[in-house]
Amino acid sequence: MRKRAKVVAARIIVWLIIITMVAAFVVDLAYAQQALPSTPPQNVRVSDIGYEDTAKQNWFVEFAWDSPSFPADIARSKSQVFYFNKVERGTGKLLEDVIQFTLAESAKNFNPVRYGIDLEHGTIYEFYGKSRYTYGQYEEYTFTSGKSNRVKFLTGLEFGAEVIPGTNDIRIVWDDVWDTDGRIDYRILISDTTNFTQPPAIPDIIGADIGTERSKVTVSGGKLEYIYTGALPGREYSIKIIPLVDSDVAVTPVDELPVVRVKTEIVLKASIWAKHRRRRRKVAEMDAALGPDC
Repeated sequence: MRKRAKVVAARIIVWLIIITMVAAFVVDLAYAQQALPSTPPQNVRVSDIGYEDTAKQNWFVEFAWDSPSFPADIARSKSQVFYFNKVERGTGKLLEDVIQFTLAESAKNFNPVRYGIDLEHGTIYEFYGKSRYTYGQYEEYTFTSGKSNRVKFLTGLEFGAEVIPGTNDIRIVWDDVWDTDGRIDYRILISDTTNFTQPPAIPDIIGADIGTERSKVTVSGGKLEYIYTGALPGREYSIKIIPLVDSDVAVTPVDELPVVRVKTEIVLKASIWAKHRRRRRKVAEMDAALGPDC
């Protein structure tokens, strides 16, 4: 009888364990089924893009959006998660979620520079967001919404110019920018007037032609190079690079783009001075050959 009682007790304990596990599973399932969808951030957009100072040194971009909607009764620990995709230089491949960060549920705008997020210069990025919240008795469950709309933008170009020694030709170097369908096009403005009225404009640079015999632009180490041969001596030239991106890419306004200034040499005066020095040297040599008595 005692042995039978022990077996019955053991069976009861096993069933109690099973019932407890099933009850816990049912409770968990009930909480899991309570998840109601939240919406992602709405109408994500680039609200401003350009340079923060007149020296055109500190490029920035500002994003804005409308708040997501969360379930009123069960959502806890609400937040927004944002991501950057990057178009790879040299291939046009879209690298997804290269940067991820979280903002409070109340956030409606964002400047990555002010948050210390380092974006690569001369690069096209995509920006989008999701909403996220926790739920359950102990907040053990997390719901993440679908993706918001994506916005594309181009970071500030890094470029420079210099006179090639011994000539008045100007070497112009800038970032090699790619979109998902290949290199972008450019327009180079160069002028010896402040409003870029002369000399005649350089033909637009077609991205698809760069690196081929159809283009005067060469490629080296993630940079593009163009040699301007129309400069006159003794002039100061202003140079501006305008990226010609697709209409869906936000970019710094043309009138806010940085300008590089280069001075060409006064070759003619240098040549006359050299001739004058040679003439004086010949006179001195003749005087020395004649001697002091002549």
